[in-house]
Amino acid sequence: MFAEQLAVQAGDVNVLMKYRAPRSWLDGQPAAVTRKVDRGSITYIGAWLDEASMKRAVQWMLNDSGAQPDLFPVPAGVEVYRRAAGDSQIFIVENDGQDEKTIQMPAAMTNVLTGETVRAVKLPLYGIAVLKKADLGK
Repeated sequence: MFAEQLAVQAGDVNVLMKYRAPRSWLDGQPAAVTRKVDRGSITYIGAWLDEASMKRAVQWMLNDSGAQPDLFPVPAGVEVYRRAAGDSQIFIVENDGQDEKTIQMPAAMTNVLTGETVRAVKLPLYGIAVLKKADLGK
């Protein structure tokens, strides 16, 4: 259990959530606040959220910010690390899951370790692929 007492002191701060803790000193006080800053905003959550509430908070923040992932979707247990320099992008894909995984690429990529152009890679447990966006024009 974790909770911070938050105080709103500026008129442009919006309270997103309030504590519901009857007979507690926190009851009715702000639990999460947000404020516009330049072209964005800053949000502070002063409580430890359960899994469902955290998922809702993250989804709200993603929707509000307009953020888009610069990676591609992968199965659970697979990590992707993007490295970029100039126009070059490398993706290191690692399978830390419980079994073999097949990862679909959003576009053709060159498997740096094999030289093949691929649209999917099959990784065994603890397998790694190093992928570069394929230049099909050459």
